[in-house]
Amino acid sequence: MPRVAPALFAVSLLLHGATAARADGRLPFVGQIVFHPTDPSTIVARATFGVLFSEDGGATWRWVCNAMLDTRPSEDPNITMTSDGTVIAATTKTLRVALPGLCKWSSPSAELHSAHITDVVRDPTDPDRAVCATGTTALANGLYASPDNGQTWSVVGERLDFSELDSLRIAPSDPLRVYVSGRVPAAGATPRIVFVQRSVDGGELFDRFEITLAASERDVRVLGVDPTAPARLFARVVSLDGPDRLIRSDDGGEHWIDLLTAVDLAGFAWSADGATVWVGSRAGGLWRSDDRGMSFSPLPGSPRVSCLEVRGDELWVCASDLVDGFAIGRSVDAGLTITPVLRLRELAGLVSCDPSLGIADLCAFEVADLQIHLAALDGGVAGIDGGSALDAGRVSRDDGSMAPDAGALVGARPGGGGCTCRAARARTPRSTALVAVVGALLAVAVRQRRRRC
Repeated sequence: MPRVAPALFAVSLLLHGATAARADGRLPFVGQIVFHPTDPSTIVARATFGVLFSEDGGATWRWVCNAMLDTRPSEDPNITMTSDGTVIAATTKTLRVALPGLCKWSSPSAELHSAHITDVVRDPTDPDRAVCATGTTALANGLYASPDNGQTWSVVGERLDFSELDSLRIAPSDPLRVYVSGRVPAAGATPRIVFVQRSVDGGELFDRFEITLAASERDVRVLGVDPTAPARLFARVVSLDGPDRLIRSDDGGEHWIDLLTAVDLAGFAWSADGATVWVGSRAGGLWRSDDRGMSFSPLPGSPRVSCLEVRGDELWVCASDLVDGFAIGRSVDAGLTITPVLRLRELAGLVSCDPSLGIADLCAFEVADLQIHLAALDGGVAGIDGGSALDAGRVSRDDGSMAPDAGALVGARPGGGGCTCRAARARTPRSTALVAVVGALLAVAVRQRRRRC
């Protein structure tokens, strides 16, 4: 067994998505999707390795690396997109804003430099306007708003002394109804306080409602507000070492009802009329409610959900490319079947920018890092032939060294062509291979143990 244990451990990491396949120790996955408010061809997605960008409705995707965003490799900034295609990212050290094309990123607000921006959302009634929340330790936090597609920002309402904000949501049917969640850190004999706050005047003043958590629970994150009933909202109670809780309030955050528990709740979406609600889990699971969130039922065979988003009658789903065979999918039957939209190995390369910006050199390390993982997705690391997967998408410099080619990663492939993944999906070839490897290793271990006995 000692000889076999390391290999078993490596395979188990691969099966559970915890392998250190990239420099930051995380498998690449997509965690958020945002749509242009008026142009259906423009879609942006946030991934663990940067931002993905499609200008043709999801047929092809290009990549903005973390170095372009100036974010830490381990952070996953929330993003939004305003009416002119500007993308705004909430990072741990400032707001980052990119004009359409996503080649140039800047931090337009000096007041928010060095501030931890925890969330940013587009005003559901004014697509030019964005609002962000701050959660900087030991500072007075609050909301900031931009009326001009993220170019200028100003303080909204009162400062929340000693409070660190986590999440921000604006009621679609009443933009003056604003909800934030957060905490007041423990200080001396004063225990840590977790809360949801409600404003009925656009964030000028807030009422605070403290939430009692179990010993293993850490925070509360507001997930969404009913599109037609501004007093009904959902939140996730984040657990440290157990399942998360999905909770609902029907009175604007004053009282809460437990709905379901699941490990690592990560996706939430609401239909435009408020009648259908979805929630997902990264550990595997998609639940749907057809009664406005009063009760939920699991959808059999659903993927490992890392985000959910609704556009019209479409449900968009982020999943595990390693386990489920796709990173982004789309459903037109309320989640019963999911058609792949993006497999990460189909990325077309870095965003197309003026060569003078030096994007290829800026992203060089991340390109090589991601190529290794994409090659592993496409049949395993053993399939790399003499380093060709590393060289794919690279061009020769004048000095003979290799630089990333903004046009390719590991050899972009055509899209999935409308292949539908049903709820009860067949085992993929790579998962079958992994299971076979595990079985073979266990068989060797048993034979060795029998010989010793």
